[in-house]
Amino acid sequence: MPEQNQNQKKKKPITVGIEEFKDGLNQVVTESGLPPFLLEMLLGEYLTGVHQVAQQEYMEDRSQWEESCKESETNG
Repeated sequence: MPEQNQNQKKKKPITVGIEEFKDGLNQVVTESGLPPFLLEMLLGEYLTGVHQVAQQEYMEDRSQWEESCKESETNG
């Protein structure tokens, strides 16, 4: 079990995560058997959802960063 604990502590490089994501997505698309026009529609809807989550995350990060900057100026 010590090896498993070491693997849990290691953070996967983003480049590895990207390649795994692309491979997995390609496999799902290929195995779905859906025609391209449906894939385009479904992936477009999915991308819209991902975009909304990313925008929300950006706004939260920006707000936290601006608050941190204000605190730094006040404590300055």
